[in-house]
Amino acid sequence: MSSIWKKATIVLLVLALVAAFGFSCGNGEKKTTTIIIGAHLDLTGPAAPALTPGRMALEDVVRYCNDENLIPGVRLKVVFYDGNLKPSRDVPGWDWLKNKGAQVIITAIPFTTLTLKSFAERDRVPIISLSNTEAFRVPPGWVFCPPPSFGDQVKTVLDWVGKSDWTEARPARIGVFQWDDPAAKEITQKVKDWCQAHSGKFEFVASVTAPMGSMLLGSAQTEPLKNCDYVFLFGTGAPYFMKAYRQAGHTATFLGDSSISSNSNFLGKLVGWDGLDGTLTAEIEYWWDEQHGTIPLSKELIQRYRPGEASDLIGGGKNYKGFTTLYMGVLQILEAAINEVGIENFDGQAFYNACLTTTVRIDGYPDMSYGQTKRESLDYIKIYEWKADGEHLVSRSDWIPLIRE
Repeated sequence: MSSIWKKATIVLLVLALVAAFGFSCGNGEKKTTTIIIGAHLDLTGPAAPALTPGRMALEDVVRYCNDENLIPGVRLKVVFYDGNLKPSRDVPGWDWLKNKGAQVIITAIPFTTLTLKSFAERDRVPIISLSNTEAFRVPPGWVFCPPPSFGDQVKTVLDWVGKSDWTEARPARIGVFQWDDPAAKEITQKVKDWCQAHSGKFEFVASVTAPMGSMLLGSAQTEPLKNCDYVFLFGTGAPYFMKAYRQAGHTATFLGDSSISSNSNFLGKLVGWDGLDGTLTAEIEYWWDEQHGTIPLSKELIQRYRPGEASDLIGGGKNYKGFTTLYMGVLQILEAAINEVGIENFDGQAFYNACLTTTVRIDGYPDMSYGQTKRESLDYIKIYEWKADGEHLVSRSDWIPLIRE
């Protein structure tokens, strides 16, 4: 167990359901050094419903660390830039955050991360990307992805579906829908490759893309996939397709990752839980009614800082607590970097170096780590099924090792 999680467990015992991140607590007045974390997110555009709880979680984690003096001599500060899901704002946002003193920058939109990858290496400011495609990781550089890659999730989910969900004698018909971003081609190609390699189990039907930000979808997107048994969906465009697909009367089972479940309340209202029933998603986080990992911490943060929004955040999906888990990993790496070089010498290079050598440990989760050539930290997923009865998600698997090339 890491020193960070040992500290977290101690604080939980002392403060009931308060979970800390394991930084040593200091006493007495002393001069503090401010470390700035930048966040380049969509705060007002089409992806905002999914990303706003993530912004809240980051604010709350930083505030909690400061309130509890969890990093002696350090005060964390987070500054946000609204990319508004517009590529034209990617580079101006990077420059703005860098000029504000950000030494680590968090991104979420795939095309934003792809655009900024070379800037991160040039300026020696690491990016923590909340999305993950091969283009971010190859060649390995200054982009680090806590979640698994879309492509590896595709292979792992389809392998599980073929063994544990699809029972008919014929091959299952598979389609893909995605907004047109850097992840779309990778996802489609991985699905095609898997279907070709496992033709006795799967048949590829079609891939449909819509322009980034499209919310009004219709028959042009749904008809090519109407006869599918499963449709793969990733990212913030998925809810709008799911609504149009069900309104058209089509019945395929939806497959996806945690970007789908990140805002289940929004999906429930947009699509309806009857339309979501049976959906299968690959998750890196437990559901709210399970008492593992960062769930106690997430509930404590909400009750402490956002009690009036508790029902919306807890009922809204995995977004808030999922981001809390990812941020906890970031802070463990931050602590390791400070321990290695000292507060006065901390910079983007120190954080980069710590990424390569730090193993993130959280009770209830598999170990998470990067490496010299490894730019994604989590090597496992869990499969959950959506249930209209009770409007929640139910675990269908234990942690499954990702299938990687």
